[in-house]
Amino acid sequence: MFLIWSNEHRAWWKPGRCGYTADIAQAGLYTAEAANAICEDATMNWHQAPNEIPVRVADLPDAAQLAALTFIKSVADAT
Repeated sequence: MFLIWSNEHRAWWKPGRCGYTADIAQAGLYTAEAANAICEDATMNWHQAPNEIPVRVADLPDAAQLAALTFIKSVADAT
């Protein structure tokens, strides 16, 4: 699973491509395919820093992983 960091907005993408959040616990989770598609679509000029960056949950620091996984569980429990 992936989160998407927006360099443009200095925040994480929220679930469902609906806005941005500074709180990693409220960031959306995306498949590798979806995250890569979003980031490719957002990159208009490869000569500059990318606007959006896919970040694997597994690559996050432990506390951030815990926050993301807690959010996943809360969403799953609510359904």
